[in-house]
Amino acid sequence: MMRFSTSIIGTLVRYSTSHQCFINQYKHSCVMIKRSYCEKFDISKVTLSNRENSSLDGVKKAVKKTVKKTKTKLEVTQSTDTDIVIPECFSVLLELPLTAEKKVDKGKLEEFKQIIEEIDIKYLPSVSTVIKATESKKQKEVLENWKKQKIEELGGEEKFLNYQKKTLGKGLNLHKCIELTLKGQTEDVNINPNNEGHWRSVKDILDDVKDTKVIEEPCVHPEMFYNGKVDCVADFRGNMSLIEWKTSSKMKPILSSTYDNPLQVVAYMGAINRSGILKQYNVPCLKHGALVFAYPSGEPATVHLMSSKICEKYWQQWLKRVFNYWTIQYKASSLAS
Repeated sequence: MMRFSTSIIGTLVRYSTSHQCFINQYKHSCVMIKRSYCEKFDISKVTLSNRENSSLDGVKKAVKKTVKKTKTKLEVTQSTDTDIVIPECFSVLLELPLTAEKKVDKGKLEEFKQIIEEIDIKYLPSVSTVIKATESKKQKEVLENWKKQKIEELGGEEKFLNYQKKTLGKGLNLHKCIELTLKGQTEDVNINPNNEGHWRSVKDILDDVKDTKVIEEPCVHPEMFYNGKVDCVADFRGNMSLIEWKTSSKMKPILSSTYDNPLQVVAYMGAINRSGILKQYNVPCLKHGALVFAYPSGEPATVHLMSSKICEKYWQQWLKRVFNYWTIQYKASSLAS
């Protein structure tokens, strides 16, 4: 904050015969005030109303207002990274199509790729990594509150970690049993005793899966630079679809109650469409998806069919998340260099 020296003001008052003279003397006296701040202050921007012009106090008030405004701007600049300009080529991330049927600006893509190379990332982010890094403040608060409640319910951090480990194990076991079943290797299916409810929940749904093309296939988006693993690509209830198998202790009756799971579906769909993997199986670009939730109670699984319109809706959301992710990485790299 600027401090007005009483000696300076006194000097200015004695030698000023008019307000204009005051301003001229003030400009000269600024050299005696903290230099680093004077460089940001422009006395020419001081404007006076008719009422303020009638007194010396009016001039002082106008000066203080300008100083206060200037200081606020400086503080904002110093506390944010808004001065880092994001390269224009990043906009191509918001233009990429879900399918491989539409063309994109190759020049922008190449420029974006070069910038990612300069960031020197050690590994490509997974779909889950992108989602977690770009969660909204509200989403983070919800997850944090859930975690705290679960820790309290289970009786400590260690038990919570053990709970997470068991949940992951159940999911892996269920995926393996589904994979073996779809491959026709039913004799090798070995469901864990604590996972039988999930298996009963989803088993009958598998009868709707026909002409399976892809099972547990790693994929990478060649232009957006993220990776993941596709659970299944098959004819599902009349449409060639990308299917994601999920477990949940709570019912998921509507798609909007599944949080970011639809984003996972379209993220994998975009990657497998643009990667060319489907060409190996003579499959056209995917435009449909499905989310299947199995329950530990054994209750019939919930199936959410995602039409091409729904997939496109979530794809637009996913593009923004990927854009935000690489923007964050670019800013972090720029600040570190």
